[in-house]
Amino acid sequence: SAGSYQNDTGATGCHDCKQGSYCPEGASAPRPCEAGSYSDKTNLDSAGGCEGCPEGHACTTGSVAPMACRAGTFAAGSRNAECEPCKAGSYQSATGAAGCVACALGSFCPVGASLELPAACEPGTYANATDDGGLPDCFDCPAGSSCGGGAAPPAECSPGSVTATPGLFKCERCSAGSYQNDTGATGCHDCKQGSYCPEGASAPRPCEAGSYSDKTNLDSAGGCEGCPEGHACTTGSVAPMACRAGTFAAGSRNAECEPCKAGSYQSATGAAGCVACALGSFCPVGASLELPAACSPGTYANVTDGDGLPDCLDCPAGSACPGGAAPPTPCESGHFASTPGLSKCERCFAGSYQNDMGATGCRDCKKGSYCEPGASRPLPCEGGSYSDKTDLSAASQCTPAAPGHIAARGSTEQTACGAGSFARGTRNEVCELCVEGSYQGATGASECTDADPGHFATTGATQQTPCAKGSYAATAGLSKCERCEPGTTSGVGSSACSECAAGTYAANPGQGQCVPCPYPLGSERGAVICSFCQKDFYLLQSADPIEIFSSPTDYCKPCPPSAECSDNTALATIGVPAGYWRASPSSAVLTACRDFGGDRAGEARCAGNERGAKQASRRLEEAGSDEYCAPGFTGPECQLCAAENHYLVDGDECKECAPRGAAAGRIAGIVLGLCVACGLTVWAYSMTAWRKKTFIGPLLRFADRSVKYYVGGGMTAKVKILFGFYQISTVLSSTYSARLPDKYTGWTDKLANAISIDWSGFILPEQCLGYGERLVVSALSPVVLIALLMGTGIALRLHVWRTASPRPKLWAEAALGLLDLTPAGLVLIFCFVPSISASIFRSWSCQAYTISPPNEPLEQVSYMRQDASVECGTDKHESITGLAIGFIVLWPAGSLVLFTSLLIACSKPLRAKSPNALTKATAFLHREYEKTWYWWEAVELARKLVLTGFVLLIPEKNAFLRLVVATLVCSCYAVVLAVVRPYKRVEDDVLAVATSLALLLLFLGTNWTTIFLGIEERSGTDDADAVLGFGSLNGIVDTMIVLVVFALVFFLIGAVVAARRVAKIPKFRLVSTTQPPELSIVLGLTWHLFNSHIWSTGQDAVKVIKGELQQLLPGIKIFLDVDDLEDIGALEEYIRRSQVILFFLSKGYFRSKNCLREIRSSLEMDKPIVLVQEADPAKGGATLQALRDECPEDLQPDIFEKGWTHTIYMRVEEYQRVSLKTIVEAVLLCSPNYVNQSSLQLCVPGEPESQPLAFAKDTMLWASPANAGAQVLAEEIATTFAGLIVSTAEAPGPATHMLLYLNEDSFVSDERLAEQVKQARKDKLKIVMAHENDPDLGGCLFSKFFETTPQELIADGLYKSLARSCFPGRHHPVSLALLAKDLGATPARSGSVASVSRLSASIAEHGSRLFLKISRRSSATATTAGDGSGGEATVSVDSVEPGCLGGGGAGACLTSAAALTADATAEAPWP
Repeated sequence: SAGSYQNDTGATGCHDCKQGSYCPEGASAPRPCEAGSYSDKTNLDSAGGCEGCPEGHACTTGSVAPMACRAGTFAAGSRNAECEPCKAGSYQSATGAAGCVACALGSFCPVGASLELPAACEPGTYANATDDGGLPDCFDCPAGSSCGGGAAPPAECSPGSVTATPGLFKCERCSAGSYQNDTGATGCHDCKQGSYCPEGASAPRPCEAGSYSDKTNLDSAGGCEGCPEGHACTTGSVAPMACRAGTFAAGSRNAECEPCKAGSYQSATGAAGCVACALGSFCPVGASLELPAACSPGTYANVTDGDGLPDCLDCPAGSACPGGAAPPTPCESGHFASTPGLSKCERCFAGSYQNDMGATGCRDCKKGSYCEPGASRPLPCEGGSYSDKTDLSAASQCTPAAPGHIAARGSTEQTACGAGSFARGTRNEVCELCVEGSYQGATGASECTDADPGHFATTGATQQTPCAKGSYAATAGLSKCERCEPGTTSGVGSSACSECAAGTYAANPGQGQCVPCPYPLGSERGAVICSFCQKDFYLLQSADPIEIFSSPTDYCKPCPPSAECSDNTALATIGVPAGYWRASPSSAVLTACRDFGGDRAGEARCAGNERGAKQASRRLEEAGSDEYCAPGFTGPECQLCAAENHYLVDGDECKECAPRGAAAGRIAGIVLGLCVACGLTVWAYSMTAWRKKTFIGPLLRFADRSVKYYVGGGMTAKVKILFGFYQISTVLSSTYSARLPDKYTGWTDKLANAISIDWSGFILPEQCLGYGERLVVSALSPVVLIALLMGTGIALRLHVWRTASPRPKLWAEAALGLLDLTPAGLVLIFCFVPSISASIFRSWSCQAYTISPPNEPLEQVSYMRQDASVECGTDKHESITGLAIGFIVLWPAGSLVLFTSLLIACSKPLRAKSPNALTKATAFLHREYEKTWYWWEAVELARKLVLTGFVLLIPEKNAFLRLVVATLVCSCYAVVLAVVRPYKRVEDDVLAVATSLALLLLFLGTNWTTIFLGIEERSGTDDADAVLGFGSLNGIVDTMIVLVVFALVFFLIGAVVAARRVAKIPKFRLVSTTQPPELSIVLGLTWHLFNSHIWSTGQDAVKVIKGELQQLLPGIKIFLDVDDLEDIGALEEYIRRSQVILFFLSKGYFRSKNCLREIRSSLEMDKPIVLVQEADPAKGGATLQALRDECPEDLQPDIFEKGWTHTIYMRVEEYQRVSLKTIVEAVLLCSPNYVNQSSLQLCVPGEPESQPLAFAKDTMLWASPANAGAQVLAEEIATTFAGLIVSTAEAPGPATHMLLYLNEDSFVSDERLAEQVKQARKDKLKIVMAHENDPDLGGCLFSKFFETTPQELIADGLYKSLARSCFPGRHHPVSLALLAKDLGATPARSGSVASVSRLSASIAEHGSRLFLKISRRSSATATTAGDGSGGEATVSVDSVEPGCLGGGGAGACLTSAAALTADATAEAPWP
């Protein structure tokens, strides 16, 4: 459609048109937008859809967006294909411009200029473009301007400067006495009169006021002359001006003349002063002459008209005029003149006043005052009186103040006395304050009230004040309170003091309250100091009360955990509750009595002194006494029975010990019974026929499955890792003196006791047998058991040796018997050595009990943890440790030496990958480890011995150092494990690291608990919480357990994930174990496989075989001439040093001289042989018969008739791996590790035949009856993979797929097939094609189908899809799996076992079918693979022996291995 295009043939859809283009309908390619237009759309269908390029931009052909013109170019208008450069004499500095800018004068702009370029003219000249090229010329600067040079244009001279001639580079200033007020001038003007002009003046400056000048050349203000006396000069005056009559100017430099003041005159001009007016004359302001005056009283003279003569006017109101020439006189204060024309003023009347002059009336007298006649101001009422009237004329008229009130001088009203004061009688000017001991809260009072008891009042008090806390007032009318005595206190307003309550004190007199005793002290009633410890604390030691009070926390310590401390408790009188015990009354450490398996047995056994602690009279317990124990118990924690020959039962009951002889008999019976039971179990498991029995059969089959899963999962390493973790984690309390809660130690102790090899404790109670005797039994009994086991092995061998003929050497047979049961012995040593070693080292494990006070150096008494009757450090204890030293040599050191010696003896064969009898017998020690780290078991044993035993050699007093050492060992071991990764399985490495980290967390948690308890015992729980952040021991232990569980779960998940990832790596693996097979080689050999081939037709194939095998089976050593051949003459030596020989059969192989040398050498040395046939004619392949015909007749029987393993070389990966598995199986069966096995099932992760495929949704496959062989193949697929429905109807019906089976009869035997295929393709029915390659089933070359298939089907593209090849033999299951995937099969989520079983059954059935077909042929006729495109067969069926590779196959492997082993063991220390 329009807006899209398609440039390929046979397309099913069109592409969207590209940006910058348009696509008309039917376009085979996008058409670009024309120049001057653009488009960013992908759906344009015509050129009109392209947008015009905007102004200032250019658009080339096919533009996606407009491109802005660069600087120096422009584009005027729209639809420009390109930008034009700016012409000479113009420039453009911006991008995207529509035009250019003209170049300024003095600048240079060439073509395409993006900026103005400055010209370089000399000073005094300027630049100007004079031609079309834009190049400037330099001209002389014009007069009146200056030119600085360069590109600067002429600059006009500023006012005050000029240039008289052209060509000047700067303007000159006007000289002094001249000026210039214009720009661009060529000369200056003379200065004006009345002014002066300094140098560079732009205008004349006027002379200042008071000066003048009539000159025109003044250059400063100093040249102006001063104005003379009697004259005035304004600013800029040219000459002085004389003062007129009535004015004057005194002195010089006057700017103006002043008028004569009133009473003076001046009749002349130019006068310097005025003349005083004569008496009887009148001279107003500015008078120029004297005026005569003769007015009557009550009038005064004044000029009122223009003649200058005065008139007599009436005197104004408020003034008096005596007449004549005198002016009006204002009335004085206290007087007034109410009307005009008065010759004198009158006095104010009584009750009024006037304080101003010239008044026309008087004011009313003010309130609080009185006014006498002629008063100039009001007089205030005297103190003690007041007035609110305005007409008083005398002081006696003021009102006196009433009692309780006062009136200050001049008051308008009386004022009540304030609170705290009073006024007796009348006419009081001030109030008196209440005296001490009295108060007055009201106003206007005439007297004060006495203070009540318990209160006091100070001078002027407005209310009585209650006595403060700590003080009292016994009577009324007191001015202060007395302080309470020490030990007493009082409340507010008290009239007496009370004693301090218990637990408080008052050390000083007058304390407002009794202070609580400082934490943690207490006191009695009325105490002045706190001298004993309060409840929940105890007094560490006696001291002076003041000293105790000064440092309470130094003497009073928190009550020990679980102890009872009432008020006034001392260290010796601490109450020990039931269930606890302490070693001495001077110790603050209480030990919880353990239950030892009973229900609250510790409380019943340890009675404590709880009752005595609560009594008023406290008794002291003697150190080491049994006062804390219930009757019948004694020793530390009361764990010993007081009666002799008794032992503790359920933690709270004593029973008599049984006789030792009976106990020994029970031990012997149990051991014998266990041996017999083990022997019977082994014998029953070896009975293969019993697996079909009704009762024991299921158990044996379950055991078989368990062993299979155990071996396949590599559980030995995992069990050893977890067992080692358990062995270490259960000794925290016994080895490291960790005091953990019962919720942790309860189950770990039970587990530890369950597997502890302490037969004496199991049969005879521990307290009935001394620890030394128990140690002998527990250390020697496993030795006896292992010796009995080894003796049994030797006896069984010698029993067989008696009947053998000929008899081998006796010592050799005995050695083999020893090796037969060495694995069992090593397992026993592995299980026993940590627990027995721990028992040995526990001889030094002592439980320490503190007997010293907390403030003194630590002093402890210790008892053996395993035998509380033995005090550590005594002679009895020394005898036990001496015995333990001997057993250290036997067990910890001996087992480590034994493991190390065995591993050293296995070193050479293990490194050479040539196992012998010793390496197999000691496989328990090294099987799980990489060959490089085969000796790791000795390191692991050393670690366990250090952590479970050797640390006990550190003295008990330094028990915390044991934890430090263990923590360091765990840290280092975890790091080394993570780096080295010694295990073969990745999940084992992860699990080992996880358990190491978990142990590290356990030891860190134990460190915390030890520190917590140490701080708690020495300082208290609060200090422990402040330091560690935990308030209780349970919090630490819970955190430790959570972290350990988290670490284990996290790493276990990691181990599973890692194992799954490793399992997906394409490598050969054993089906039985899902692990890579363990490669080994006979001692003295170099290569596992020798590739014998001819260069011309086999070189490429064998190189691929070597490369693939090295990837799929790491570690395999393969000889290939191009890589390993150094001397062609040494071919026979190379053959001798190879374990298996591969003959790559291709054309010309048997005609090569060197190949024949290799063949004859292999046959002469009886080497195992693998035949790999090249069947592709294009690669030099041929049928097996054709290849045999090339072989010399004398060699044919040994090569083709001995039953050697034979396979076809494939190049398709899925089939090629089947061929490679056949080769690898033959190589492994000839290696020492697998030489006694008849076959090995191998697999590669991800291979089709190993995947449990199934059809997730219903899939119907139509196998047409017209297609011979299709029904058989379809049913085989449906039988093998669940969920497939096969239809064999004449029409496909609801089928989802059609199976087209292609062999030599297809489209030939039944013409209906072609029509059915045509109809299926027309109906869009998916066709899956299978190409048969088995000649017995009509297999042929694929090229033949282009001859037999109708041409219209070929032309319609029938064979454009690939056909799956169907190969016979081991390759057939691959064909089935690939066909199932083409039909839509996917990996099954459920029923996987059934799918695999069906696939295995298909393999077996197809193999049997092929076996029967081949069997019917002559034994002399070799089985072929048709055209060589696939397949696999046994070369000569008649000569194949069950359980062997063939007549010369397995036999050759056994013979060769035995011979080389015999050669190698001639020098070995073990048979």
